[in-house]
Amino acid sequence: MRVLPHAVVRAADPSPDQLIRDVLLNGILTHGHPRALIGAIVHALAIKSTLQRRETLGYGELVECLRLDVDALWFRRIGSLFDSGWRAAAEVNWNGRFDRVWMTQLSK
Repeated sequence: MRVLPHAVVRAADPSPDQLIRDVLLNGILTHGHPRALIGAIVHALAIKSTLQRRETLGYGELVECLRLDVDALWFRRIGSLFDSGWRAAAEVNWNGRFDRVWMTQLSK
């Protein structure tokens, strides 16, 4: 997947912000729907989490690790990471409610 190189490059970063921005910039080139972008971010966070580990993951442990990263996906936190021109176009497409659409997709 396209997110793998981003996760490898950002594996040592303590904050997920730059990884999320990289994935967003890559993902908006081909996917404008929030569901696709959220999926790509979750995939990248899972890869990053796996790369940071030295021991074998326990059953369900990756899911628990990702649950801790969910706060990184709240729109109020990452809304500024979107390219401003793309975000303006997304607001037009989603009738000024891109943030609500994003949060609806995140809660599914």
